[in-house]
Amino acid sequence: MINYKNSHVQFSRNTPPKFIRYTRKPLGVRSQEKMGPYVGCPMEVDGRTTSTFNQVHDRVLQCISSWRYSCLNPAARTILINNILVALAAHIMSTYLIPLNKISSTILRFNWGGSGQTNPIYWMSWDKLELRKEEGGLGHRNLTSLNKALLFRQVWRIRKSPNTLVSRIIRKKYGGDPLAIARRNTKIRNGSWAVRSMVKALKAGCEIKVGNGRSTLIQQGILGGEGTGLGQNWNVNKVWNWFKRDSAQRILATYLPKQEKEDETIWVREENGEYSVKSGYWHLQGQRRIECIDPKFWKRL
Repeated sequence: MINYKNSHVQFSRNTPPKFIRYTRKPLGVRSQEKMGPYVGCPMEVDGRTTSTFNQVHDRVLQCISSWRYSCLNPAARTILINNILVALAAHIMSTYLIPLNKISSTILRFNWGGSGQTNPIYWMSWDKLELRKEEGGLGHRNLTSLNKALLFRQVWRIRKSPNTLVSRIIRKKYGGDPLAIARRNTKIRNGSWAVRSMVKALKAGCEIKVGNGRSTLIQQGILGGEGTGLGQNWNVNKVWNWFKRDSAQRILATYLPKQEKEDETIWVREENGEYSVKSGYWHLQGQRRIECIDPKFWKRL
């Protein structure tokens, strides 16, 4: 059933006011110029302005300014940052690629000075605080990496569930799922910011487990799209003619199953081949990780 309190009708700008009044009355809902938020996420985002996401920062700032957190010790502030402040932005970070510099600086200031100090002393770089505890850090979340890891969870769902409504719509409109588009380096010019965010989320970390080869484009090494098919055996002559020696040897060493089986996308960072936000996050952090001093010492400590 329709929830009339949470529903509204949107008319085009050229609609006469008289027509709006006549049409809105039997519908029983109010009219709005903008679509507004849905489950806490703004619907009209074009990626060109950051003002749309100010509400996320305001929510974090409001939580930090609360009197309940004014006298927390450093350990308690660390728990608050990792478990509450980051969670406040997690929902919208799962939908859009958002600017996080303002939120990160607010959290960093709170980490060193609490909710009272405006200009605290920053005793250590944030990069070191983002290291795991066994590496000498505090395990603080890098919001940019977390944003991309959360977005890639949506990419993974669309990739692994091609029959869902959202997957069918995106594939039909953009010529492939977000992972396939990213692998082709195709620029989406008129797409929604949600889809463009997913395309920018993450490229590395996935591989193809070859089955019948029909969805694998061996010439470009991309994931997805309509492939030419590899058949049940490699065409040895073409492989040696198209690729360098080391690449050809690796291709020919790839096992092809004899039974009819579809190609499968796997996440190489997990033994079961399934993506998780945690493994995606640490995969991104591993690409920018700094050297820690004496990891054995920190692990014992």
